[in-house]
Amino acid sequence: MTGEYIDEIIKQYQKQYRIMTELGHLTGELESAIQANDRVSIQLVLEMRQQAIHEMEACRRGVIILIDSIPVEQRGHIKGLLSKADDDIPGNAQEELLREKSYKVYEIVRHVIEMDRKLSLKTAGKDSFYYT
Repeated sequence: MTGEYIDEIIKQYQKQYRIMTELGHLTGELESAIQANDRVSIQLVLEMRQQAIHEMEACRRGVIILIDSIPVEQRGHIKGLLSKADDDIPGNAQEELLREKSYKVYEIVRHVIEMDRKLSLKTAGKDSFYYT
């Protein structure tokens, strides 16, 4: 039974990866639109980014719901796989795939946040959310 939940969580992570890839692409498009001072494109890309962020959040909530549906005695192990806490514990092929997908999403989220941070600091300077 847990295997079915893991399959669904893997699907959610694959979807998250696709969304984050698109968000990274949109961040590049936003930078181009800002450089061209194209207000219409800026607004359009910002709206598309917001939609992608909402989709990402829906996926994240879906993963939480799926994890909460797993029997309590197995839930901790799955959470450990997702948080890298169980990295040194070998898992079956399905668990290893879950660990891999989770890590790929983590890495692309970090990458997109860094892209966003650089763009924000470049365009907003001291008014940037990221300014410290």
